[in-house]
Amino acid sequence: MNKALFFILVFTLSAIVSASPDLAVWKIQAAATAGNVVVDDAGYTFDGTEGMDYDYGDLTGGAGATVEFIFNVMDTGAVSTALAAVPGGDSHPNGYKLDQWNRTGVFGMTVPGVGDYRFDGAASAFDADVHVVFVNRTDGQYEIFVNGVSMGTDTRGDSWVTDGGIGRLGCMQRIGTNDNIDVCTGTFYGVATYNRALTAAEIADLYLATEADSFPANLAIWQAQAQATSDNVVADKTGWTFDGTAGIDYDYGDLTGGDGGTVEFIFNLTDTAAVSTAIAAVPGSSTHPNGYKLEQYNGTGIFGMTVPGVGDYRFNSAPSVYDADVHVVFVNRTDGQYEIFINGVSMGTDTRGGDWMTNGGLGRLGCMQLVGSNDNIDVCSGTIYAVATYDRALTATEITELFLATTLATKTKATLVEPAPNGNSGISVDTPLVWAAPNSYTPVGYRVYFGSTEPNDQQADYGLTELTAGIENITTIDPSPLGGLDALTTYYWVVDTYESNSPDAPILHQGDYWHFTTEWQPLPPCAYYRFDGDVNGDCFVDITDLMLLAHDWMQAAVVADTDINEDSKVNMADYSYVGRDWQSYVNNEPSILILSCHPDDEGIFFGGVMSYYPQVENVRTYHISMTSGDYNRPPEIREDELTNADTIYYGRPVTTSIGSPLDTVIDTSADLFFPRFKDEPTNIVNTYDYWYDGILDYDDSELGKQKAIDTLASYIRILKPTVIVGHDIDGEYGHGNHKATGTALAACYDRAADPGYVDGNDLWLAMKLYIHQSEGNGLGTPGYTFINWLFHDYLEETSIDTDGDGSPDMTPRQVTNVGLKEHYSQGAYDASTVYETGESFDSHHSEWWGLYRSTVGPDTIAAPFTIMGKDYNDGTNDGWAIGNFFENIPGF
Repeated sequence: MNKALFFILVFTLSAIVSASPDLAVWKIQAAATAGNVVVDDAGYTFDGTEGMDYDYGDLTGGAGATVEFIFNVMDTGAVSTALAAVPGGDSHPNGYKLDQWNRTGVFGMTVPGVGDYRFDGAASAFDADVHVVFVNRTDGQYEIFVNGVSMGTDTRGDSWVTDGGIGRLGCMQRIGTNDNIDVCTGTFYGVATYNRALTAAEIADLYLATEADSFPANLAIWQAQAQATSDNVVADKTGWTFDGTAGIDYDYGDLTGGDGGTVEFIFNLTDTAAVSTAIAAVPGSSTHPNGYKLEQYNGTGIFGMTVPGVGDYRFNSAPSVYDADVHVVFVNRTDGQYEIFINGVSMGTDTRGGDWMTNGGLGRLGCMQLVGSNDNIDVCSGTIYAVATYDRALTATEITELFLATTLATKTKATLVEPAPNGNSGISVDTPLVWAAPNSYTPVGYRVYFGSTEPNDQQADYGLTELTAGIENITTIDPSPLGGLDALTTYYWVVDTYESNSPDAPILHQGDYWHFTTEWQPLPPCAYYRFDGDVNGDCFVDITDLMLLAHDWMQAAVVADTDINEDSKVNMADYSYVGRDWQSYVNNEPSILILSCHPDDEGIFFGGVMSYYPQVENVRTYHISMTSGDYNRPPEIREDELTNADTIYYGRPVTTSIGSPLDTVIDTSADLFFPRFKDEPTNIVNTYDYWYDGILDYDDSELGKQKAIDTLASYIRILKPTVIVGHDIDGEYGHGNHKATGTALAACYDRAADPGYVDGNDLWLAMKLYIHQSEGNGLGTPGYTFINWLFHDYLEETSIDTDGDGSPDMTPRQVTNVGLKEHYSQGAYDASTVYETGESFDSHHSEWWGLYRSTVGPDTIAAPFTIMGKDYNDGTNDGWAIGNFFENIPGF
């Protein structure tokens, strides 16, 4: 839509403010949006027992489809809450859901019998008014918008189409049934469908319409919109009050451009029971004024027009509006039609004669005018807030925009554009800062303040760094001059706006506090340090470094890289550094650190990995269990069970170390470590709160998160593992403790190598970090960048001798299954795997991993391969290596 002013509001991302929104403005906007099939603000309330049949109309036009909901539903604790089921191709309904699936806390979609999909960037919105749009695009993408902002796309299969027709509202529908599945509790205020894929701008406009205030909220916005609408002649918001005795002369300007004319009024007039109430008289051809009226004529209760001495006309579909704010537009079109719009909607047209023109000039306001006189006839009572004229016939779209402009509240501060919405995470470290101007005046410039500390409004600069050099007339700025943005860091910024007053003293409008959190970035090799003997900087101390040193030893000129001790000579002293680091680094005993959350998670989700490394590869294996399973029992019970399980996994007795390295000296000869973080099934925020001090007091979450990261970083420094592996950042099936463990794992890798973290131990940078992946969650996590995917092979090969006869008789996964039985308090489990279906937690495969950090490069991407009927690297499921965790590790 061509909005000269609206663009500054498109990115206003606050929630819908009213508890029960007035959708009159949204309904007008939806009806005016091309492709509309259904626009419904009837309101439907569901009590959690059943939904209802609903007709979404025909969405098979071939241009995609859009389904729009405005709702407020409760979080009942259900695994999945269905908004609706909209029929799609092959009779497969699309189920639009929250908390989809397994309480992952995000919006999702389900096609029964086909598949599930989660919009990982779109958090479920419960217990609040929310505007949500699902778009089925013609390029095969599905996209979700929440409160006007895109929250993610994904490529769907042929079954994921939206055909419309009779579906369900407030619940899911199985194929061929009307079963009430995943019923919601709450209210749907509005539903709309469109037989095409709407654009992002159109969706933002629809969301803004739900936020509209009662008008005229502030007519400065309307005036700016009117003045920006081409061929405007007058846009006047002076405001006039009439007492029923007299109108006033008013100049409507020259409307004789030959392209028709438009006259716009915004008013609130009193019903005095007069036969006819005149809004205005606008001169027309042959000095005939057009009299725009209510109750025209003979008390019929409709809008009308009169040309004195010529004729009267009534807009039969346009009821008179008294005692309420109303926006009315009369259009004199070049095809001989007169048309009336009320609150942005056309209410009728009629063919007029030659004298029914709108030429403008000096006429009357608040009363009718007889030809050649200024008589006060049919005088109104009330207020006319504003008048505008245009020397052409405006389009229906332009008139709707003018009406919508009357509903928008005044903005005196800058408006956030990017990164949005406020408080969003996973933002690129290269993000620009973008804002939009206020809409009630033209700023003379801005000051921008930025930093990683929360703003303090007691300081002139908020305690942040000023990015601008004084007041600058800009609406975007790059924060990187500060030295670039750090990964996984929360940044705050404020934009102060200055309004013209005098050159020396502009008026300051202090901005809102905005913030965002950056994404993780893959570290380059040797990110924090490199060994002295690593001459060529590839993070290895190997034969290449020795050859470079030997070459330079023979040169007359000293080469800086191989003069390790910087004594201006390349000699035996430098060679000694290579020899030292060769022994300490390359030939260091390969080891693996496995991090799991609860006793039994190590087998359920990591499967044969637990047995493969200590028994098949004979790799030194360390195991940390973040919690001891002490939710409803003493920690020793499940610690003993895990110790027995690890003994089976390792094929030998294992020893344990209890206590955090932040509090005690841990036994580095141990195999299994219990830092004893609290086991409390809850969300990730409360998990970290518990982990700080064992108490849920709702104010220690960040401290608990840092404690978990520091604890793991200290373990890494002390144990010096070559490879680290651990939980899915998404928490496998959504467990908050798992999410907290996975998130801390992603951060502790860098923390262990950060000189800024001082714990009395040497820095350590493991060569690789792998994070568990699962088909149930989809690959990856928004805001986290993975290097490649790894299908961990060899877990199904018979490679472990369990009876001591010298011949392998079990696979690593089978051994893990035996070990899992030691968790008596939890019952028996199967290790999850892609090689076998029907197991516990089957979609969280123990063979699926993501390489998240590496100092030795990516794994080798494999040729296409197929396992259990699933294709990898087939053009649609790419980026997979196949093998184990130690590819590219020197000495392995």
